[in-house]
Amino acid sequence: MMRMGAEGEQKAIQTYMDADDYKGLQSLIYYKENDIFPFHNIKIQAIYENFSKGALEFYMDFYGLYTYDGHGRSTWRPSGGRYVSDEIYKEIMAEIAALDKKASKLVALWEELISLSRQELKGASKSIERYEM
Repeated sequence: MMRMGAEGEQKAIQTYMDADDYKGLQSLIYYKENDIFPFHNIKIQAIYENFSKGALEFYMDFYGLYTYDGHGRSTWRPSGGRYVSDEIYKEIMAEIAALDKKASKLVALWEELISLSRQELKGASKSIERYEM
């Protein structure tokens, strides 16, 4: 999964995540919630809406499972170093696998949004800054 807002590196969802791993994604969600102007391009707007919906769903699911541990990280593990049963562990691993799939889909949608924007907005008065995929 590409961390939105980080250095653009690939990172799978793990037991412990940096607390700010999805800060960029959170910023995009807040921006979308307060954005009153749609894109003038219908194709770009459709992908933007799809990405925004997926981003919010991923973010809510992620933080439904992960909590801040007070040490700069987020984790699904119980506080105090306690263990979970094998059954609960398997359920959590299934949820993490689902989160990884959603994260991969978000990366693909983000790349599609950037690529389409470059194509559709050629010749615009303000160019899109280069985004390395």
